[in-house]
Amino acid sequence: MRRTKHTRVWFFAVVAAAAIFAASCGSDDDAEPEPPTTTAATTAAPAPSAAPTTSAAPTTTAAPPTTAPPTSAPPTTSDENAPVNISAGTRHTCAVYASGSVACWGENENGQLGNGESGASVYSSVPVEVAGIDDAIAVGAGWEHSCALHDTGEVSCWGDNTHGEIGSGQDDKTVPLPAKAVGLDDAVSVTAGHWHTCALRETGGISCWGADHDGQLGDGRIGSEIDSFVPVDVIDISDAVEVSAGGEHTCAVHETGEVSCWGDNWKGELGNGTAGNE
Repeated sequence: MRRTKHTRVWFFAVVAAAAIFAASCGSDDDAEPEPPTTTAATTAAPAPSAAPTTSAAPTTTAAPPTTAPPTSAPPTTSDENAPVNISAGTRHTCAVYASGSVACWGENENGQLGNGESGASVYSSVPVEVAGIDDAIAVGAGWEHSCALHDTGEVSCWGDNTHGEIGSGQDDKTVPLPAKAVGLDDAVSVTAGHWHTCALRETGGISCWGADHDGQLGDGRIGSEIDSFVPVDVIDISDAVEVSAGGEHTCAVHETGEVSCWGDNWKGELGNGTAGNE
C-alpha cells in the first residue's frame, strides 16, 4: 500500500504519544517518595526525675533510746486470762497473764513449772499455775529453771538450783516453788540462761547469779567451781537498756547503741573477733 502524507502524520503522532507516556512513567519511578505526614504528639514528654539520693552506709547498731530504760509492763487488755508475755526454756514454757499470774507447762523434773512438784517422770502437757504469784509482768525460762519479774521490781525464780540459778541464797538443788532473789527491788527485766540468770535494773546496771564457770555473771571471776547463789553486779556497766542471757554467755545493749558480751566465747559468741573464754 502506498503511504500518503496523512499516513505519515498519524504515525508520527502515535510515536510522539508513546514517547510522552514513557517519559511520564519514568519520571514517576525516579521521583523521591514524599515523606509520610507525621502528627505532633498530643502528650508532653515526661519531666526528668530528680537523681536518686544515696543513703549512708548501713549502721550496725540501732539509734540509742532517748528515754530511760523501758520497763517490762505488759500490754493492756480487758481479758485477765489473756497471755501478755511468754518465754520458752529447753523443755518447758511459761507465760504471764493479764491478771499477773504465771502458768508453765512441759518438763518438771527439777520443779521448773513452779507448782510444787518435781521428779524424773513429772511433766504437764497443759499449763499449770505457778504458786503464789499474782503480780508478774514478765517471765524468763532457762534450761531447767524459770523466773518472774514482779511489778514491784522484785524477781522470783524456781526450778533447778544446782548452780544457784534461783538467787535466793538457798543451796537446795531443786526449788519447786518461787523464791525471791536476794536484794532486788528495782529490776525492769529478767532473762534466764542455761545455768544462770540476769536482771536489768532501773539504774542501768545489771545483776546476775548462778553458774560462773565461763564468766557469764560478768563479775570478773571464772572457774569450774565458781557459782553465786545470790545476785552479783556485772562490772563496768551502768547504762544498759537491755540484757539477754544465752547458754553460757550474756550480752547487754548500752544506751549508746553499743553491745557488750561476756562469758563463754568458744564459738565467738562475744562478737569481738576472738575465740575462747573471757
